[in-house]
Order: sequence, then C-alpha cells, then structure tokens
Amino acid sequence: MPDVARHQNVSLATTAISYDHALSGHHTADDVLPGEAMYIGTDGMLHLAGGTATEGISTRVVYYALATAYENQPVTVATEIRMHYGDGLTPGTRYWLSAVTAGRLATTAPFAGAKAIGLAIDTQRILLTANWQN
Repeated sequence: MPDVARHQNVSLATTAISYDHALSGHHTADDVLPGEAMYIGTDGMLHLAGGTATEGISTRVVYYALATAYENQPVTVATEIRMHYGDGLTPGTRYWLSAVTAGRLATTAPFAGAKAIGLAIDTQRILLTANWQN
C-alpha cells in the first residue's frame, strides 16, 4: 500500500469553503502538514488519522489540515474540499487513508470495507471528503 506522492507545497484548490465544512480553534495532538487527514479524538483534540489493519476511531477521517501546525497549536481544518496534492494522480481514481503513514493517502484500501476518502479530479487535484460514517 504505497503512499501517494505529494507536492512539497500541498495547497487548497477550493475557492470558497462553506462554514459547515470548516473548523478552526481546535488544537492538534500531532505535527501536521496541509492536506493530512485528521479526526477528533475523545480528548477533543485533532489527531492524524491512520489506516490501521482494522476499523477504529483513528480510521474515521473528518477533516483535512489547511496549513502546517505543530503539536498543541490550533489548526484550521475542512472537509469536502479540493486540494493541489501531487503530480501523479490518476483522474477518476479513488484514494484511501494510508496504512503506512498517518494522515496520508494511499492507492489501496487499508482494510476490507474501508471507504475511499479522495477522488482525483485531474493529475494534480483531489477531492477530499469525510468517512466518519465508516
């Protein structure tokens, strides 16, 4: 399950984010980069989502970081967004949460029944969505 190659400067491709799809003010429990998948932990903090071998709370992606943030800092996150992610995306292809690197995308599902969290729009942009109902 290789991780999807990402730009050094992953950035937002969505021109406007709905208030219903954004969240700011929550602190992150991890160092995060733009475009990394996150979930809200029981401690109320945002954590990097990890595609472990079995379904669990850490596989339930809710948001994606919009900027770099460091542990215990506030981070702005959103869902249902488009991001400039990498140069090697395949248009129309689905992507899943990586089982190798927390917060990253992979080309294959981390476990049977896992829901895709991304859909390549073209070779560089991806539509990222939540899968918290997994």
